[in-house]
Amino acid sequence: MYQGYGLADNDGRKIFVDGGVPGDLVTVRVTHKKKDVFFGEIEKVIEKSAARCSSGCNAFGRCGGCDWLNIIREKQLEYKEAIISEIFYKQDTGTRLPIGFGKQDMHYRNKCFYPLKALNGKIIFGMFARYSHKIIEHNTCLIEPMVFDEIAQALCDHFMVTNTEIYDEATGQGNIRHIGFRQDPGTRDIQVIIVSRKHRMPFTNQLVRVLRDNFPQITAVIQNINPEMSNVILGSEDKVLFGDEYLKMQVYGKVFKVAYNSFFQVNIEVLDKVIEFLEDILPAGGAILDAYCGTGVLGICLAKSGQKVIGIDNSQAAIANAESNALANGLTEVDYQCGDTMTMLPDILAKEEIGTVIFDPPRKGLTKEIIEQIVSHKIPVVAYMSCNPMTQLRDIKQFSEAGYKIIYMQPFDMFPQTWHIENVVILKL
Repeated sequence: MYQGYGLADNDGRKIFVDGGVPGDLVTVRVTHKKKDVFFGEIEKVIEKSAARCSSGCNAFGRCGGCDWLNIIREKQLEYKEAIISEIFYKQDTGTRLPIGFGKQDMHYRNKCFYPLKALNGKIIFGMFARYSHKIIEHNTCLIEPMVFDEIAQALCDHFMVTNTEIYDEATGQGNIRHIGFRQDPGTRDIQVIIVSRKHRMPFTNQLVRVLRDNFPQITAVIQNINPEMSNVILGSEDKVLFGDEYLKMQVYGKVFKVAYNSFFQVNIEVLDKVIEFLEDILPAGGAILDAYCGTGVLGICLAKSGQKVIGIDNSQAAIANAESNALANGLTEVDYQCGDTMTMLPDILAKEEIGTVIFDPPRKGLTKEIIEQIVSHKIPVVAYMSCNPMTQLRDIKQFSEAGYKIIYMQPFDMFPQTWHIENVVILKL
């Protein structure tokens, strides 16, 4: 398996097949070629793999949200283990633990954003098709809470009744661009986000009333304003139409205030398992540097009694959340700083006695300069969490060249029904 594609063999020619499952016997139409690699789509399944199952989704194969809904759960976990083994086959991985996973593999995501479009006299919402900005409608999304679709439809109905303009990506005209939701799985409280091009959005009082009357679990409705012609969902301005701008999320027995525009892991059940794994391994000595701290979850949950936590994030909203969350969870030895990780690192590493650095960077991974800073200050322990094992491996090679060794590695199924994997590595000098 490769990024959701099945790898097929045709007389020695390798073809990546969209929707193909290991063990399938299929006829394939080659769609395109990249360098020496062929890509194709299934014309007919002659013999089904034992790993294949019905997707149960009317949009599967067209929507870009899921890749593996047609693969049974046990095989998904097996394939993800195999992907990690293949990526790291030349690397000493220390003690390699089996993949961690949660009980809930459907409706597990706590956040989503849907683009909107006016089409044939109605307003539609859904996910974009893979590598496209074509919106694919669905009956019920199987990886998000079902109530998200219900609220989305209520919003679209309201926009229809009130003749609210929907944004046109091609012309840059119109108003409502996206609708988004975040839910705490414990309390079921929901935050609703409406992204508009203009500051003015008509009939907002009526909209709030409709949502509250039909969905009492909604605790906030927030308008985000994004006037730019770009693929970026959120703008820099917002208005709270109802409720609190923060949603309280429960993680590992602690409560965190999360702003709608702050990063937060989408699968809390598996996040708890990641924290449990790290808590058992990370030492109590020295301060914890949470280098991409977001709302502060990892550092706050992992700090031992009296251990100082230093956090860096480039989002002011996230830093404000982290400071509030540390105080609410009884941590007083904290220092959260807003800025670029590489810019902030030298001063922090020079002043503080850091025992552990936690990295949970974007998919692009770390820069050489960031790794050089950690190496030059001989930080004894690095916990590296990544949703892109390929860039993680690249970075680990640089750590290894400086004398660091992988002590533990454990992948986690943070994103069931997709090929994505969260991989956690503990490095020691």
